[in-house]
Amino acid sequence: MSAGNFDGLRSAVVDASEAGSWMEARKEWEIIGAEESVALKGVCRCGQARLRMLFTIGNRLNGREIAPVGSSCINNFLRSDLNDEVEILSRISKLRLAILDGTPTQLDGKYFSRVLVKHFEAVGVITTKEHQFLLDIFNKSASGKGALSVKQQSYLDSLTIGKIGPYVLHHPKLT
Repeated sequence: MSAGNFDGLRSAVVDASEAGSWMEARKEWEIIGAEESVALKGVCRCGQARLRMLFTIGNRLNGREIAPVGSSCINNFLRSDLNDEVEILSRISKLRLAILDGTPTQLDGKYFSRVLVKHFEAVGVITTKEHQFLLDIFNKSASGKGALSVKQQSYLDSLTIGKIGPYVLHHPKLT
């Protein structure tokens, strides 16, 4: 995406904000929704095409919304909280599709990340103990240090099926 393409979205954000400058206006926005375009037919307000994830951003001060917005444009807000949410929603969307398709999922980088596991704890999907277990398994998987024991796999399955799966399938920001 060229810088000129983002200028149009930046102007739309400033125009729809309470603040009069980009540096202040960018702080007023949050991600309020996301949609996955499996066929890569998504187009950002900046003009970038063939996007898989399309986000709706909302101004928390005045309620205005802008959509669709791609992840590259959200990264230009230069806010780590928005970048983390893009990662979380993107991974939840991938995981959701895998569950709906009946694709076996593993606790690896394809569907999970440390940020996502931390999110699951932060929103109350899993406990602190379960968070630590998932991180230990994720780190073991990432390092290639062998298979899980039967007991570990059973516990992992109970977490993914009983807690994570229902949350992912009914996530309020995903359509």
